[in-house]
Amino acid sequence: MQNLSSDELALRSYILGTEEQNIHKQKAPEGNVRLEITHSVLSDQLLGANNFKNFPLTLSIKEFKEKLHRFAGTDTKWMHLQFRSGPDRDIIKDIDLNQEESVTLDSLSLVDGMNIHIIDKDPNQYIMELVDTSKAEKVKMSDAEYDLRENTVKKQLEKQKLEQQQLKEQQEISDNQEPSHLKVGEKCLVKSDDSSTRLGIIAFIGQTEFSSGYWVGVILNQPLGKNDGSVKGKSYFSCQPNYGCFVRARNILQNQENLVVEQEL
Repeated sequence: MQNLSSDELALRSYILGTEEQNIHKQKAPEGNVRLEITHSVLSDQLLGANNFKNFPLTLSIKEFKEKLHRFAGTDTKWMHLQFRSGPDRDIIKDIDLNQEESVTLDSLSLVDGMNIHIIDKDPNQYIMELVDTSKAEKVKMSDAEYDLRENTVKKQLEKQKLEQQQLKEQQEISDNQEPSHLKVGEKCLVKSDDSSTRLGIIAFIGQTEFSSGYWVGVILNQPLGKNDGSVKGKSYFSCQPNYGCFVRARNILQNQENLVVEQEL
């Protein structure tokens, strides 16, 4: 079995069930041998989840190749076969093109769990051509044609960027307007960026020295703030340390069902 990632091994185990863990130890019916099939071009994923097959020991190499052709696709005349055993895949029998075709599997002393490795020697590389996606024809589209299409990723990103810019501009306009609907002394809920809220009382509304626009200073009911009403040595209101915060008016909520019943008491 070719090297698989841990995710691929987990998926293989899920598909095949718990018996797959002992797949090398499973026995073929009497008169058959159970072999793992690998290929010089095709990966285990392309060959399928279970690439162990039972073969009658009476098969000649020619007949055996015909069965392998139906499974892996390589033409029988281009098959070089290697019978291998053990974790190191030691080669116990090597059969090149069109050699020993009358020999039967029974004469090769094969046992269950061995590996038959198909080396594809097709000079036209038919199998290689089938799995080589780099040569597949790709859909080509000019930038002009792409721009005419609706619901493209580009248009979605442009729309998102425009909406963000419009929101930013609206917020800048709002931040530079005096929030006349708010009054000092009113109870309020302060909404944070993570949508959590804090209960408090408005203590300041106005412009500051630490940033442009209008700010609302709030004395919080709990020490969930960042200051005592002062910023950079300038006092705007007074409260205990960590009970004060400054937010934009858009982050102030009013009349929220009696301030969510005093923040659930």
